[in-house]
Amino acid sequence: MSTLLLETMTKHTSLSLSKRQRSFLALFEPEILERSSSSDIRLNNAQQEEGLILIQPDQKMPHYTLTITQNIVVSDTIEIHMKPGISLDIIVENNVSVTIREIRHRTKPSTENVVTVSSVSIRIGENSQVQYIYQAEKLLQNDIQLRQARLGKSSSCTWHLHYRQNDNIFAHTHTVLEDRASVTLLGTYQQNEGERILLDYEVVHERPDTSSNILVHGVGSGKSRSEFVGKIHISAAAVGSDAHLDEHCLLFSEQAKHDSMPILEINTNEVKATHSASITQIDENYLFYLASRGIDEASGKELIKTSFLESILGRMPGTRSPSYKVPSTE
Repeated sequence: MSTLLLETMTKHTSLSLSKRQRSFLALFEPEILERSSSSDIRLNNAQQEEGLILIQPDQKMPHYTLTITQNIVVSDTIEIHMKPGISLDIIVENNVSVTIREIRHRTKPSTENVVTVSSVSIRIGENSQVQYIYQAEKLLQNDIQLRQARLGKSSSCTWHLHYRQNDNIFAHTHTVLEDRASVTLLGTYQQNEGERILLDYEVVHERPDTSSNILVHGVGSGKSRSEFVGKIHISAAAVGSDAHLDEHCLLFSEQAKHDSMPILEINTNEVKATHSASITQIDENYLFYLASRGIDEASGKELIKTSFLESILGRMPGTRSPSYKVPSTE
């Protein structure tokens, strides 16, 4: 029998923003207000169907705690249906292996400067493994997403964070590693005409023998604007750590703009740390080669984009590689 604890926290929902986050908020000039919750939400707000645990918090109750114990039996994936304004704490106990999929419900386009803020905080126990999946497609507008995780001794976490055609999005992910913990962050983004996105991913190596790998691929078209900030901090106590940061953006338009800021802060010599970043236009030689094989320019660009992103998307649990049929030359 699955064990699931779902309860509210009787406290104010507070939000602490960095200068970068505040500058992003200033684009919309929102008012960030504290809200409180005091009602008790029990297990009857969770539904179990064919191995899936579906949590659909009520928007009037903004703060929840979900505890995943060693006794949980989930044949597939825990799905968390998030609504705007929800704050969720997830506690993964020791020796647990689990896949969590965060699902955001479609938001209606708004002509007003209304910004939604939601946060997910995960505490992963010792020797536990977590796969966390978030995939947004043509859903969100004016959304701030805050995610953080602290990994216990010898635990691991893989973030799968993917964005496609979302406008005015700020996503911040902060991961702290304790002894021998490891994190992998696999991300993609696809932005079209006039869309804006800011991704801010940070890993803190707090203790010895930790490892991290951030790998992000992005595509910009039309007059889209995207920005990536990747930061790896290795503390003086984190000897023997291994960290890698790679971010690459492919632009399909001269009007599309992208800024990349990889940052390494290293406070000890006994580590391995690398970073790379690139911003490139599509290579016309690739299109010429594909044209010689009977593939028109539009189909060629789509094929190049799919291949570029699939190297990351294909690593999500339960995904299949897309098929592509070469157009007939007849």
